[in-house]
Amino acid sequence: MRFPNRAMFGVIKPIIIVFLVRLNWGACFVSFSWQLSIDLKLLWDNGIEVYDGFRDENFTMKAMYGTINDFPAYGNLFGYSIKGQCACPICQEKIDYIRLDHCHKNVFMGHRRWLSKNHPFRKMKKAFNGSYEVRQCPYLKSGSNFFDEIKHIRTTFGKPFAKQIPTAGWKMSIFFQLPYWESLYVRHFVDVMHVEKNVCESVIGLLLNIMGKKKDGINARLDLVKLEIRSDLAPVKKGKRTFLPPTACTLSRNEKRAICETLYSVKVRVAITKLCFFFKAIYSKVIDPGRLLSLQNQIAKTLCELKMYFLPSFFDIMVHLTIHLVEETKLCGPAYMRWMYPVERYMKILKGYVKNRSRPEGCIAERYLVEEAVEFCSEYLSNVESCGIPKSHHHGRTLGEGSSGCQQIEVPRLQWEQPHLHVLQNTPKIEPYRSLHKETLKRRTRGDNWITKEHNVRFIGWLQEHIGEQLK
Repeated sequence: MRFPNRAMFGVIKPIIIVFLVRLNWGACFVSFSWQLSIDLKLLWDNGIEVYDGFRDENFTMKAMYGTINDFPAYGNLFGYSIKGQCACPICQEKIDYIRLDHCHKNVFMGHRRWLSKNHPFRKMKKAFNGSYEVRQCPYLKSGSNFFDEIKHIRTTFGKPFAKQIPTAGWKMSIFFQLPYWESLYVRHFVDVMHVEKNVCESVIGLLLNIMGKKKDGINARLDLVKLEIRSDLAPVKKGKRTFLPPTACTLSRNEKRAICETLYSVKVRVAITKLCFFFKAIYSKVIDPGRLLSLQNQIAKTLCELKMYFLPSFFDIMVHLTIHLVEETKLCGPAYMRWMYPVERYMKILKGYVKNRSRPEGCIAERYLVEEAVEFCSEYLSNVESCGIPKSHHHGRTLGEGSSGCQQIEVPRLQWEQPHLHVLQNTPKIEPYRSLHKETLKRRTRGDNWITKEHNVRFIGWLQEHIGEQLK
């Protein structure tokens, strides 16, 4: 449905297209992605005709494709298992992992590799895993290198064939059929929004000891004993009870109630503050490329500082992904152009449309049609005089017109010329004309004060006459 003077289609159009693909091909992810790859190939080869609202004309648009998802969907589209020992699809088999038998989870601790070669943290054995770190960070694989590794995989799904599926790269993504997919260094973006959310929940859950999100406990301490690190935090038995020594991030009950006031007394406040500054820098709309190397060193150092105080159970795969955000920013631009904040906000709007949960698609369609009609009517009737309805008290305020107590004043010519002269004096393109006018005044053999005063008074009129003569 399209009303006169409206755009070709609204933001609901892509959702309708996806829903139609689902109706035609079912809810199976494989069939859905197969049809999607066909449409994307057509979009790259031939393009589609779209409408430019600014120029009021149609043009042929060709586009490339990159996915922005949460981490589980990242693994599905990538064709890579994001669970287990090699859970990072960027580092892959070169990631450092430790299996915590008591916590029943894998943690990823080897972030000293991203530090500079001469950084003192590389030689600190006791504060980390008990050994020196001399390795460098893993290199980023290109799409062609990754394709050469997985092109031989032939996956047959089903329980009888489950043992035959590789644990890391378990299938070849169907998007490799796109002609440009192998040439991309970053094919799937790590969503900064979900990384920030999960890291924040981990930090708050650890500090406040929130049930279900806490990273400290008897199992985490027993893992320290097995790893033979941080012996001062080992559990201590006193009779029939087990006492857990406080860590650098342990807060009392009163401190938990007033964490905003007492966070200054926490020993890891510097590392947490640096983590906040890092996300703020990544979120900037304008980023200096020369500063990215400093940001990479900053996040690597921050993670190492957190390891000196936090328990190993804190460093799950979502914390590890922060080390790759700077590299993606270097290759793909600022994070605000590829995060999921707008998507999640619009999904909240669509959820508000649903009043009948058994028919969500119909509710969204009907509600959207009503909003389109109301918006069209409000624009069509915006300049129509109402009959019998009092004028809104907001009328005129958005246009800079007073609604009551209006008083018209006339600005003197001298006051009007002052801002005009200020603009002309600070415009680089007017500099040759300013110099020419001053040279003309210097011929009268007067002092500098007189020339400056006369220039400020007569320059506007002289410039109008001079430009007018050049245009004749």
